[in-house]
Amino acid sequence: MAKLETEDLLVLRAAHEGLFIDCIAEPSSMQVYAKAVSAMANTKGGWIFIGAKEVSRSDNRARVFPGIGFFAQFS
Repeated sequence: MAKLETEDLLVLRAAHEGLFIDCIAEPSSMQVYAKAVSAMANTKGGWIFIGAKEVSRSDNRARVFPGIGFFAQFS
């Protein structure tokens, strides 16, 4: 992916975290990253978004983007 545009984040807001998408809200330990990469590698692959946070377990869409001021307030 060359450059992340506003439209890309709006599309991500509609995608549910699950089999092919994993969201890691904030920079974390190498163990957290390794677990996410391993999980994707041991299945059919997918996307890991660092800096995207799902709302809750019942609404697991990425709705908050910590570190991106405009989107942190966008709901």
